[in-house]
Amino acid sequence: MSDAVVVNWDSSSELQEPLSTSIDNTSDLQPLQQSIRLDEKLQRACSKDLRAAFSLNDTFRFRRELFGNNAAEMSDAITLVETMKSWDEAEEYFYNDLGWNKDNEDVKDFMAIIKNHFLQ
Repeated sequence: MSDAVVVNWDSSSELQEPLSTSIDNTSDLQPLQQSIRLDEKLQRACSKDLRAAFSLNDTFRFRRELFGNNAAEMSDAITLVETMKSWDEAEEYFYNDLGWNKDNEDVKDFMAIIKNHFLQ
């Protein structure tokens, strides 16, 4: 988790030197992947266009965690899912062909978006 740095500036000084600096340790906050913002929730809800269902945060997170930081591989997988006819076909692809772990939190979140695509 990153630390937030707060700097107070002295506006009367020509050099604009900081008056004080403090570090706010945010390690006791929930991890970002567990919280979901309203815009992300709305974006996931209207997932008929599968690529639009992924927020920017989702895209970076899933690409990093599930696709080895390979944007082309993630894009290919989404393109393939868009051509599939059913949720069962998508599940088989990710769990059997790609060998994803059903218990992984990132996989669960990704698959929830995929499932929503087939429910609409």
